[in-house]
Amino acid sequence: MPRFRVAHVREQGVDLIIVPLASNFGQKGISEQQEVIAELQIRAQSAGLAGTVVPVWTSGGRSNFIDREIYW
Repeated sequence: MPRFRVAHVREQGVDLIIVPLASNFGQKGISEQQEVIAELQIRAQSAGLAGTVVPVWTSGGRSNFIDREIYW
């Protein structure tokens, strides 16, 4: 089973689980990225972490992340 180092952040009552991934994550198709995120979300919940998984990776010297729209 793979292991990930994550950061669990709570800001203004919102829990985020920041997961650094390999730079090739950005080259995957959207559906494959969503599958990875869904799997990470399940594993985070199984580990007792509350919040939304936010994948981050570097590409071309820049940090990238998946932005999700949140409706209040």
